[in-house]
Amino acid sequence: MLIWSGLPSPLMLDRSMAHETSSVHDETSSSGNKEDEDDDEDESEDKIDPHSYDPERLKAFNMFVRLFVDENLDRIVPISKQPKEKIQAIIDSCTRQFPEFAERARKRIRTYLKSCRRNKRSRDTNGAWDAVRITRPTPAHLTSVQAEQILAQACENESHNAKRMRLGLEPVSQPLPILPSSTT
Repeated sequence: MLIWSGLPSPLMLDRSMAHETSSVHDETSSSGNKEDEDDDEDESEDKIDPHSYDPERLKAFNMFVRLFVDENLDRIVPISKQPKEKIQAIIDSCTRQFPEFAERARKRIRTYLKSCRRNKRSRDTNGAWDAVRITRPTPAHLTSVQAEQILAQACENESHNAKRMRLGLEPVSQPLPILPSSTT
């Protein structure tokens, strides 16, 4: 027999917190600190018109952001508490490799960090976060062979750019891609 204590379960809290942050825009943490003072727009604005962009490049861009955030930032710390120079370096890399998504780079980083924190809270109740931290596979619907090829090329380009910058040279940006539908 289940006795209801009147307190919501952790799962119910996660759902209610997700609903609150999307509808009220108040992103205060449990300590009362504002997590992302400079980014309080609605996350629904993060959606893209799929006809305007190559969906494979969008997937590659999202994987690129995940990869660079995982390697360079603390995923359980909000973007406003991350080192500004590291955030800017990731934004600059995104702008060079995916110029069509340049205006979305910071928002994508922020959204990914929020997702990591949300996932950590739900995993903390299960005690499975450490296992996930070691191996965090990309969900199948977010990747494809073509997107992975684009990602590999972008990473290789950024590796060359890192070498150029160490030598005091300017990094090389990639041209905007031409969509097959826009050539007609």
